[in-house]
Formats: sequence, structure tokens, C-alpha cells
Amino acid sequence: MKQIENVVIFLGLIFSTLLLAQKNDENTLEVEFAYLLKAKLDKTNSFVDEEVFLLQVLKDKAFFFSENMAKNDSARQSDIYRAFAATPKGRPINVTMSDRLKGKYDYSVLQTSQENQYFEGNGSSSYTYKEPVIKDWKLINESETINTFSCKKAMLHYKGRDWVAWYAPEIPLPYGPYKFTSLPGLVVKIESEDGEFSFELVKSTFKDNLNGKALSLQDSRYKKATPATFSEIRKMKKSNIERLVAEAASMGIDTSAENVRNLLERQKQKLHNFENENLIEKTEH
Repeated sequence: MKQIENVVIFLGLIFSTLLLAQKNDENTLEVEFAYLLKAKLDKTNSFVDEEVFLLQVLKDKAFFFSENMAKNDSARQSDIYRAFAATPKGRPINVTMSDRLKGKYDYSVLQTSQENQYFEGNGSSSYTYKEPVIKDWKLINESETINTFSCKKAMLHYKGRDWVAWYAPEIPLPYGPYKFTSLPGLVVKIESEDGEFSFELVKSTFKDNLNGKALSLQDSRYKKATPATFSEIRKMKKSNIERLVAEAASMGIDTSAENVRNLLERQKQKLHNFENENLIEKTEH
């Protein structure tokens, strides 16, 4: 009987190892691109925000997301693991969060040859919707060298903005920043004609130099996300911020305590930023 139990345990370990190896293989990067986003995010001022985004390409798909978002998620997970390891069994767990990198983007985009799937976090939840890839690119017979790549020009009207893109046929991948995919080559640079948004490729790391690097995006960002429209996601985010403002304000009539006052001001600033956000998509269609 003991021998049978040992065989079952042994087979279970082999099965678990094979599953883990398969998962790791599926998440191993083929190539990684870094883009610098420059964006005028606030309708009430002309400040231009900058943030680095990663386009991590797997075997038959790619993920696009903020580098700071991924680093913050990884740090948060490490903080939780450390708290569990340091807490005696049966005692309450106290998680001390390490400092976070500044980042304003809480979304990711899963890109395939057929569709783009958008994910956005709201508190501890994640929401998603799918869209077909962009098919109405206008290819222009113009060339330009950008960041050592020989690029071709393409133009697009997309959800309220006109865009000019430069793609590299020498990199035959149909991917790019945000939802700007399906061109006959990697998008190296794309800019809205009003100058309010631009993405530009700043770094390329190919497989030989990745050393088996895996997808940096946490599973919770894109697995088991709740379907919702873009408008529904916006409404839920605003409702969540308003709730946090109300909670901060209700921490007592006496708000002279510095920490309470600072918390309230932070939540009010978040609400201001949300209500005055200059969206990359001006319209839903």
C-alpha cells in the first residue's frame, strides 16, 4: 500500500513539473520592445507626461503594458510573500508595502493577428473587452529611417484622432503600441496629428539576449477578468474614486490630522485627474 502511495506521489510530481514547464514555455519571450509614450493627459494644462511601455512578444501573441505597472505588481507580490513567511502560524498577517514607482497607466492589451483584448484594473478587480484588429490603415509610399530601422508610412483615423505611423517591414511582426497593430511590420513610431500622444520604439531585445525571460505581466492582470464595455469601465472607475473620496472625508469631522488631510487631498486629486483626463480615444467608434 505504501509503495502505491509513493508511486501516486511520484506521478503527481512529474505531472506538476510538466505543467509548470509547459506554462513557462508558453510565457517565454521571443522578443521584447520598449516604447516611450509622451502624452498630454490633462485637458486643463499643457504638461506632457512620459512613461515607458513594454511590448512583450510570445509565440503567437503579444502583451503591451506599462513597465512601472509590472514592476509595482512584482514588488507588491514580493511584499506579500515576505509577510507570509515572517508571520507565525495563526497570527494576523501585516503586509508592509515598499515604495512604489510613479505610474498613471493601469491597462494592458493582448494582441493577436485577429483581435486586441483590452484589460484595465479597478481596485482589486480587472475588466476586459475585445475588438477586431484595425483594418483601415492607409499605406503611404514614403520611407524614413527611424532608430536605425528603414520604415514605411501609414495613416489612420481611429476613435476621434488622426494618426501617422511608421512601421518596419524588416521586422515582420504585426504588433505595435496600444491597439495599433496589423501593419505589415512592427510599428516603430506613431503620433497623433494634434501632437497630444506619441509612442516611439526606444529599445529592442531579441531572443538570444533575453536568457529565457518570461512574461512580466501578472496573471491577475489578464486572467479571469470580467467582461465590460469601455464606458462601463470608466463609470466603475469614477464610482470607485468617488467612494474613496467620501470614505476619506468621513474619517471624522476633525480633519486636521495631517495623514487624514493628505489622504483626502490625494483622493480629490485623483478625481480631478479622472474628470479632466485627455483620453487617447476621444470616441468609442
